[in-house]
Amino acid sequence: MKKTKVKKQKTLKKQGCSLFLLLMLLALAPVVLATVILSTTSLRLTRTNLEGSVQTTLHVTADNLAKYCKENEITAMNASGYYEYLDSLKEEGLEMAILADGIPATTSIKNENDYRIREIPMDQDLGTEGYYDKNVVIEGNTYYGYYIPIMNNGQITAVAFAAERKNEITDALWEIEVVFMVCAVGMVILVPVLAYVCPMLTGVLMVVLVRTFGYGTAWITYVSTGLLSFFLVPDKECMLMYVLFFGYYTIVRQWIGRLRPRSVALAAECLLFNAALAAVNLLLVYVFAIPMDAVSSNKWFLVGFWLAMNLLFFLYERLLGVAELLYARKIEKRLRSVFKK
Repeated sequence: MKKTKVKKQKTLKKQGCSLFLLLMLLALAPVVLATVILSTTSLRLTRTNLEGSVQTTLHVTADNLAKYCKENEITAMNASGYYEYLDSLKEEGLEMAILADGIPATTSIKNENDYRIREIPMDQDLGTEGYYDKNVVIEGNTYYGYYIPIMNNGQITAVAFAAERKNEITDALWEIEVVFMVCAVGMVILVPVLAYVCPMLTGVLMVVLVRTFGYGTAWITYVSTGLLSFFLVPDKECMLMYVLFFGYYTIVRQWIGRLRPRSVALAAECLLFNAALAAVNLLLVYVFAIPMDAVSSNKWFLVGFWLAMNLLFFLYERLLGVAELLYARKIEKRLRSVFKK
């Protein structure tokens, strides 16, 4: 008999742990989904903005070089005397060059042996405005490059070229991605803990109050902690989840469970949870003026979020049942004896 009892207790503990882990994972699911979508979108926008900024910078640099050459009557033939100007932006990661067909380039770009390179590819028709190329390969290295024609009497006498190593932009993007990942991990860990897990745990603790001290004490505790949470809990979603559902559900759960047939009780529990969830989101938007972002307002995210939350509630309901059994068999008698003393 003792062995059977010990086995049952171990089984209950395992079930409780498994359900708690499932609850934690499910509570993380909506936030993980939102974080992935938001991070991916943000990184894409960051990459686009950064590459757009590079293009603008190179355009301005090449245009300034073209104007400088025109004002000082610099051509590809006499450009070798202006290396100081061409090297002036190297510290900012920008390279410049003066190009012409059939003539070695005059440039600030150097090879591995610290010699100035002599050839820079020019694969497109310049026109009168020049062009931008995201993949200019020079000595095995890839650059972003901008080509601007240097005009004299309506004729192209040379080409002003500005470039930036692509790997420097890639490194910058990698650093940004690392920052995003750190922030995303922080969100995934902290947000669900505050908004869902904490209210759920307080709901589980209500089992102790209901069974040991009665419904009156449980209601007083719920009302007092609910009022305090309005002033002390900075996370409004966490506060509302507690006040509108998890704080009192353990108390009313016994009464709802008496409804017959059982399907009516299950429907009532599900309806109560979904009504509370809807109320939380409406209050966040229209009372606390917390706007929904592009991810949260996406219809597919909302459907996924709603399904995940209902599955979360189903597991939470199972966890409460296991918690009540564990408390009744392992803790209740000891706790009652302590308070009797």
